[in-house]
Amino acid sequence: MCEVGDELRATRATLPVGLVGVYFARLAGRASIAASRSEGTAVNVDLANVRRRLEPAFSAHAAREADHVYQFRIGGEAAFHLRVHAGALEVGEGQHPDPSVTFMFEDVDTALGVVTGTVDPMAAFMAGRIRTDGNLILALQLRLLFTA
Repeated sequence: MCEVGDELRATRATLPVGLVGVYFARLAGRASIAASRSEGTAVNVDLANVRRRLEPAFSAHAAREADHVYQFRIGGEAAFHLRVHAGALEVGEGQHPDPSVTFMFEDVDTALGVVTGTVDPMAAFMAGRIRTDGNLILALQLRLLFTA
């Protein structure tokens, strides 16, 4: 955790005063994700619950031309992935071999809330509760595939 404090001190001089708190919140979020990785605890995700929460909100019409895989990592572990192809949604367990974009969340409720619109993605990002890796455009478009 010392490296988080060191990074904050090194960056504090270059940030406007109002952004120091926001930046620290993001660093704290990164530290808690890293801590959960180092603890080595497996993440159990109930795929039936994921399907139950996502399928009613999925818009087949909006996804009719899509062919993407969205990987979800919860607490540092590859928990599940969504494959959106030709208007269909498939929920798969674990790591997909070739995801289009990867989302990293602290917990599954935040992940599903961001996708379905019950959690503000910008607030989650600023609080360090969400990170992405891969195609940023696809990451931003995922929310458009689900109705509020």
